[in-house]
Order: sequence, then C-alpha cells, then structure tokens
Amino acid sequence: MKTSVNTLVLGISSDLYSAGYTVDGDEYIAEVYFISAEDDLGNRWSTGGWKGAKAGVDEETGEPYFTDAREGAKAAAQRLLNRMYIVGEVDFDLWREDRPAYGSVAYVQYGQADEVAHEKKVG
Repeated sequence: MKTSVNTLVLGISSDLYSAGYTVDGDEYIAEVYFISAEDDLGNRWSTGGWKGAKAGVDEETGEPYFTDAREGAKAAAQRLLNRMYIVGEVDFDLWREDRPAYGSVAYVQYGQADEVAHEKKVG
C-alpha cells in the first residue's frame, strides 16, 4: 500500500533493546532507532532497526564490551527519512504495523480491543 508522505506524520523514534551482557553479567540496555509513520486516523507503522550499540569482545581478555553507536544509527535513519521525502511516498507493505495512537479514531475502532487482548495475554 503506497501512501503519500504528505498525508503522514513521519519521524525518527527509538526504543530500548538488550544488546547483550557485560562482564559482570548485567544486561546492557541500548537504544534502537526506527522511522515511524502515523496517518490522520491514528494508524501507525514503523520500519528500520538501527542499533545504537555495537557489542564486541576484547581480544586480550575475552571480556565483552559495548561501543556507543547512537549517532551513526540516528544518521542512518535520517538518511532514509530524507529519501522518503524525496520520493514522496512510502510503501507500507514493507513496514511493520504498530498499535494505533491512543485515543485516535483507529484506536477506538479496533485498537482498544487489541489492547485489552494484549494485556490479557501478557499478564
């Protein structure tokens, strides 16, 4: 489904993910960046998944380490977003459908029931 960028609110968003474990066994939480889109009814989609941390292993000690890669991840997302504006449309067949915006027309029509079902499923 191709949609004009003029009918959407597009932006770069982030979420958290587990990048791995530190030498102490603690989970290393980092940001992942993606492009989000929302139409006038509150339907939302996202694409991308640029990770804000790079995991590695020290060659001498064998211990894991993490490097901050947020600036590069955000820049990659921005380049794709810029291209979308140049092309003038996005193809949502290649995107993930997300939950509709809270309180929107889409949320009232179907998102609220999906939210209740999700809450029952997860706990």
